[in-house]
Amino acid sequence: MATGNWSAAHEEAFISVGTDYSDPHQSFFRDRFQQLCPPEFSRKLVAEVIATYLLVFVTCGAAALSVSDERQVSKLGASMTGGLIVTVMIYAVGHISGAHMNPAVTFAFAAVKRFPWKQVPLYAAAQLSGATSAAFTLRILLDPIKELGTTSPSGPEFKALIVEIVVSFCMMFVTSAVATDTKAIGELAGIAVGSSVCITSIFAGPISGGSMNPARSIGPAIAMKNMGINFLYNDIHAPNDIKSFKICYAISLVLREWI
Repeated sequence: MATGNWSAAHEEAFISVGTDYSDPHQSFFRDRFQQLCPPEFSRKLVAEVIATYLLVFVTCGAAALSVSDERQVSKLGASMTGGLIVTVMIYAVGHISGAHMNPAVTFAFAAVKRFPWKQVPLYAAAQLSGATSAAFTLRILLDPIKELGTTSPSGPEFKALIVEIVVSFCMMFVTSAVATDTKAIGELAGIAVGSSVCITSIFAGPISGGSMNPARSIGPAIAMKNMGINFLYNDIHAPNDIKSFKICYAISLVLREWI
């Protein structure tokens, strides 16, 4: 008479029978996805989404309040806010994902073989997702304010480009000095990089918008449906941002080795 209890042999046989019906194509795609995006890498993507979300939420929120009424947040305060949130996020998720928060930074690291190319699209997608989500959140919270930190150059395009190259070099020189150089103290990376963002934003803001980050520009542009001006701005500046980051990072590494 059956007791209703499964023996180990019965259970093993049942599992083996079940696996005979697995789809080889499904198994192949699952294996490929796990190779491209292992559990540890998924954790990095979540960290990038959260960090970029908070970066854009704080910087664009402060910029929007500053534009609407400087008595609430001054321009200097908005620039300092950007540097402070970068510092905080580096210490919060830097040990998890590297705290890039910027597609141009990710491309630059990949270009100098500090980051795998196959992971660049997923990192960029995570950063853009976080930036766009933050911009839509600000659009709801700060209504009826119409300016959500969208960036556009205030003068000639070539001047804005030169400013972006200079401030990008400044940022990448500092980053290579404290974050990737083994001769430096890694614990200072957050303060140093955040301070460089703060200083360059104060200077570059009135000329180029001081974005230095395609995700930070594209997110608010999508949320505000201001695609014409801002995507033109990003079409011109985002590739140049990436090029300037590559060049500046390579130069900064050479200088750091020489220094």
